[in-house]
Amino acid sequence: MKSSIQLDHNSMTFKTDYLQLVNLLEEDDEDKWPSLLAEFDEFHLICSMFTFCSISFTPRSLNF
Repeated sequence: MKSSIQLDHNSMTFKTDYLQLVNLLEEDDEDKWPSLLAEFDEFHLICSMFTFCSISFTPRSLNF
């Protein structure tokens, strides 16, 4: 994400095969994973630097 900002991209869609991560970020329920609070905060901070930012799930079988 940081590299995308440094390259002056203002709109990004990130894809991952880690469904639990996508669900945690979409729920925005940081109380479930207090040990990841700093990472959640950093994700939301960096995402706010984009005009558009999203993260979505893509099954590994479709990742080609």
